Amino acid sequence: KFYRNFLNISYIYAVAEFILFLRLLTLLEVTKSMGPMLIALKYLLTDVLKFSVLLFTTVVGTSITIYSMSVRLEKIIANGTVADLCDALESNSSLYIKMIL
Repeated sequence: KFYRNFLNISYIYAVAEFILFLRLLTLLEVTKSMGPMLIALKYLLTDVLKFSVLLFTTVVGTSITIYSMSVRLEKIIANGTVADLCDALESNSSLYIKMIL
């Protein structure tokens, strides 16, 4: 008896979903007043896509940089002392200054 009630509830749910889908289709009808809004929506979506690509590359680049620096610091600390770390930082800063000049 429980299964029969469950099937009835499933059928009612399926009909309700179908009706909601039909109502959603009525929202997608294109009228003359919706033309400019659809054009604006198209430009909005392209701008959002451009921004998401820019955000993705920034986050991935920053993540790679932070990870590589943490691995490098772990190797320097594992191979030597804090004095070696300071020497490595000084040599990198002098190399950076040479590259600028």
